[in-house]
Amino acid sequence: MVLVQTGSSMPEPLYKSWIDAYHKEVLSEQSNAARGRTVEEPPSRAVGERVEEALERLLEATYARVVEAQAEAARLEARTWSGVL
Repeated sequence: MVLVQTGSSMPEPLYKSWIDAYHKEVLSEQSNAARGRTVEEPPSRAVGERVEEALERLLEATYARVVEAQAEAARLEARTWSGVL
């Protein structure tokens, strides 16, 4: 999955779907464990790792956008002061 947009409201459905998928796997594993069936590598671990990686990419993209916004603000401030003075 590739995020092409950042913002606080855009990714919320993605977060919910990721967490829902993880929760579904955990419930399935708990149900299987209660029946005596276990798996060496539970699927929830893989889902959790994918969620973690996706959130890390989102955090990196958000941070990059913040840095860009700060640079733009600094440029605007410099232009403003050079016009005033």
